[in-house]
Amino acid sequence: MQRLAWPPPICRTSSTSSLRGWPGPLLEQNLAGLPSLSRPSRVHSSSDTKGPGSIFSHTAADSSPRFFSHTRLPLEAGTSILLSAEESRHATRALRLGQDAWVEIFDGSGKLGQGRLEVGRRQTSVLLEGVRQEKWALPKWTLAVAMSDLSASRADWLVEKATELGAWSLLPFISQHTHKGGADRSTKKMDRWRSLSLAACKQCRRLHGLSITDPVAFHSLLKELQVCQREGGAALVALQGGRPLQQVAATLTSPAAAASRSILVVGPEGDFTREEKEMLLEIGSQAIGLGPLRLRVETAAISALANLMLT
Repeated sequence: MQRLAWPPPICRTSSTSSLRGWPGPLLEQNLAGLPSLSRPSRVHSSSDTKGPGSIFSHTAADSSPRFFSHTRLPLEAGTSILLSAEESRHATRALRLGQDAWVEIFDGSGKLGQGRLEVGRRQTSVLLEGVRQEKWALPKWTLAVAMSDLSASRADWLVEKATELGAWSLLPFISQHTHKGGADRSTKKMDRWRSLSLAACKQCRRLHGLSITDPVAFHSLLKELQVCQREGGAALVALQGGRPLQQVAATLTSPAAAASRSILVVGPEGDFTREEKEMLLEIGSQAIGLGPLRLRVETAAISALANLMLT
């Protein structure tokens, strides 16, 4: 009985490398369809990025890398804007951008700049070649939520989605059913929320930052609602038995209502007390219903906000 040699012989020709013998044809065909394993370039060169001729002519889908400036951007070109240490690391290490890479930079006030990346040994900056100012084009909704009792992950999710949906500001407040110690105004928590909101701004290409205030007492929320209504805005409170939100939202599409700041209030896990509900309605707030099911705080807040922003 003849014994088969293993592994099969590999023959190379002078012109090209190929596999012959069993299972030569099949293996050769499979190797031909594999992607190249060559190592990608470490640094993005300036020739692969957009140039000055394309300033502000692109869409959000194919935009250049965007970074945040902690200082206000000037409207004049030619200024060099220094990036923070965190943004510098993201540009040079995470994205591996090199000298003269074409990037965008915004400051959270509606200004967007474009220019060349300047990579130094200890700092990275952006040399501006164009800056524009954009006005806020969405309804100005303040989302007031009793969120101090939420777990870190649930509160983080609420902040991120409120930013992506286009809320104007986030106003945490304290009510009677907020647990003791819920009025935690620690700098660490607020810094985390603002950092998450900034990352969400980059992701959704938002130029105006989400304003996040420190938690306020319930009586301060009532004052905010009164001021809002005097200025022509709407004051909505999510309450069981309220008028369906879709019906209320249909009455808020006037140009005057869209131009004014409005407030959407969502209470704590244990709901408002009877006294709190009476005070909210006495100052003219509209009760809105969010369906027959019991919702978590962050679910109620984001579903209601989405309905108002997308109507």
